Amino acid sequence: YTINEPAPIVVVLGEPVPPICFGDPGLITIDTIYGGAGMAFLDYSYSVDNNGLFLPANQPATVFGQSHIITVEDPAGCHQDASIDIPQPAEIIIAMDDSRVVELGDSTTVNPVVSPFGTYTYEWTPEDYILNGVMSQDITIKPFSSQEYTLTVTNPDGCTATAKIFIELDANRNVYIPNGFHPDGDGDFNDEFRVFACTGVQAINYCRIYDRWGGMVYQQTEIPPVCEGGSKLWDGTINGKRANEGVYVYLIEVTFLDGVTLVYRGDVTLLW
Repeated sequence: YTINEPAPIVVVLGEPVPPICFGDPGLITIDTIYGGAGMAFLDYSYSVDNNGLFLPANQPATVFGQSHIITVEDPAGCHQDASIDIPQPAEIIIAMDDSRVVELGDSTTVNPVVSPFGTYTYEWTPEDYILNGVMSQDITIKPFSSQEYTLTVTNPDGCTATAKIFIELDANRNVYIPNGFHPDGDGDFNDEFRVFACTGVQAINYCRIYDRWGGMVYQQTEIPPVCEGGSKLWDGTINGKRANEGVYVYLIEVTFLDGVTLVYRGDVTLLW
């Protein structure tokens, strides 16, 4: 009476279907099994990485990119292991700032760095305030409101990565109005009442100046905004004659690039 030892279980794995993109699953299959107590291919089952779930031999298994152990079981409960390496595609990584502050009227250029090196397409959303188009890797933004932008990068296989940057608008109202002037003819900035309208100012709509009794002594409209040196307004005269020294009241309306219009009210002292 002879007890025959079953032939060893032989496992031949099929060519794996690797994942196309980082984090996507691939597929593994079993091409051939024989030996052990099995008589036909479907007599066997298998599990992946000893997860306790046994699949029919003809059913593909979904796996992620890494090394895996395939355990084949025959009808008698005998096991045979085989190993397989599933390649993991490189992850697309976008490196850029999370946020940036931009002063009203200024612009900023965002320069994302994408790795690994390769050919990509780029798309930014939304398109608001982007000066050079949404399909560029580097973009220049001139914002009139705070906005979050999303960059989507796609490689030739259709794999994508996204990153976001928040552009915060610093709506600083860059308007300076002196509280006095001294028109002595020496050629300095004090010879006229001026308004200094700098970055972010679109237009000075009007300037009106009143004496202490409410009489208008000066009016000008559509004044070009000037930062360096300021926009020249009143020279201190009324109908070509010197106005009395004293305190006058001004109203100056300014429109900014983001559409906000403000009226500045205050006092200015005239000294001869």
